[in-house]
Amino acid sequence: MTLLALFGLQHPTSAAIIKKVAPTFWWAGMKNPELQVLLYGENISSSDVSISAKDILLKEVVKQENPNYLLLYMDLSEAAPQSFNITLKPGQKEPVFPYEIKQRRNDASDVSQFAITNNPNTPIFILAGFE
Repeated sequence: MTLLALFGLQHPTSAAIIKKVAPTFWWAGMKNPELQVLLYGENISSSDVSISAKDILLKEVVKQENPNYLLLYMDLSEAAPQSFNITLKPGQKEPVFPYEIKQRRNDASDVSQFAITNNPNTPIFILAGFE
């Protein structure tokens, strides 16, 4: 086994660990039922992914050029609010990451509650923090 490791031929048996997820949760009943979830963790692209959700279809798992990222595409068209697990299946262990689909507020589509402004001090939210 040591010689195999020296030449980079050792098969990894340790579990991949999900370090970051974006978005961290989502809502049921959105106009667009497709959800894209970005997973980050060291060498997670070699993992098989499954979900334990009811009425949520894992449509596609897309590997990126960087082996530390995976994109999951899910269809939420039939999904009710729920918590479920995202499971990675590399080697002998299967790490699990909890994920939540929350209940959408009834007035969530009322865009009149937001003000449009030219004020340069208005905050702009940027999804960042991935390496």
